Amino acid sequence: MACTVILFAGLLLTATVRAASAPEAALEPREGHAFELDSGEPVYREVHEPEVVDGELVSDRVEYVDPQGETFARKRVSFEQAPLAPSFRLEDTRTGYIEALERKDDGRIELTYRKREDRATERTVIDPPQGMVADAGFDLMIYRNLDRLRDGETLRFPFAAASQQQTVPFRLRVVDERRVLGEPALVIRMEPDNMFIRWLADPIDVAYHAETGALLRYEGLSNIPDPGSDENYRVRIDFPPEGVDPQPPASD
Repeated sequence: MACTVILFAGLLLTATVRAASAPEAALEPREGHAFELDSGEPVYREVHEPEVVDGELVSDRVEYVDPQGETFARKRVSFEQAPLAPSFRLEDTRTGYIEALERKDDGRIELTYRKREDRATERTVIDPPQGMVADAGFDLMIYRNLDRLRDGETLRFPFAAASQQQTVPFRLRVVDERRVLGEPALVIRMEPDNMFIRWLADPIDVAYHAETGALLRYEGLSNIPDPGSDENYRVRIDFPPEGVDPQPPASD
């Protein structure tokens, strides 16, 4: 899912070392339906095939499929070493786009990023700050702190952004409570913690089921690049419950 998030060093997060406690919806295969925010046109589906051991989320395989049914990108995520900051690798065969986080034996992490096949590959090795969140670990962080967010707390945390070759401080807060895809939902806004950067960057709004913590909708910058430009898609991604259709932006 998308690269804009981060974590507060003092968060009391209950993480297992080898596997990840996750909402039930994240333990089953699921599909996200991505629509371009401006046009409402479908741009891809993301198909998740999680690996679950003894009821815990160990890894996730994600295929990105275009409207013609062709798989154009794949991502592999491993939660075993650090559930909130998992190792991952995303590759888009259309453009050569690569985004990855790899854990080193000495405890450091390597961030890898390549914009397109004809661009240089960037790699940076850093010491991960306390409470770091990365990639799909964001969903787990939300799930474990849903009550705190519902009670009005603002969470702050460092997010590992491969495209920036560093961690970036973000904040997280509930901005709305309403029904999304027919379900009661908390709408949670992710935005830079720095006030001046907030003026320049669009926020990301993510809707989670108010009771189960299941991801229902993501709106904002995608982690998938538009092959026709140098920018990533701006999307709405719906993860509808069984029997419910995704809702493109024009349906609002």
